[in-house]
Amino acid sequence: MELNLDWRRETSSVWPDVSYELRPLRVWAYHELLAFWQECGMNDGKNSARLSPAQGAALMTVAKRILPEHVRGLQGVVLVREGARQPAAVEELCEEAALMPIAGEIVARLVARTEIAPAAEKN
Repeated sequence: MELNLDWRRETSSVWPDVSYELRPLRVWAYHELLAFWQECGMNDGKNSARLSPAQGAALMTVAKRILPEHVRGLQGVVLVREGARQPAAVEELCEEAALMPIAGEIVARLVARTEIAPAAEKN
C-alpha cells in the first residue's frame, strides 16, 4: 500500500478563486476533530453543513489549532482593514465570521483526505 502524505493543492468549491494546499491530518488533530464531532452528536466530520451557528463557532476554535499545521499556500483571499489590503493568513480563516464557510470546507476536506477506505491503495 502506498500512502501519499504530500501537500496537494485544492480549489475551493465555496469560492472558486480561492486555493490552498492540504496534507492529511496528524493523529492529534484527527483526535481533536473526532472529539468535537462526538460532542456535537455526529459520528464523522462530513456533516459540518448541519452544525448550528454555536457549533460552527466552536468548530472554528478547534480549526484554529489544526489548520496552521495542515494548510498552507492560501491564495485568493484578501482582507481589507482600515484601507489596507493584505492577503489572508491561514489562521485568519478561523477569526473572521465571514470566512467560516471556507474554513469549514477546509476542515471537511482534511477529514476526507485523512480517512482511508480499507480497499484503498492510494489517497
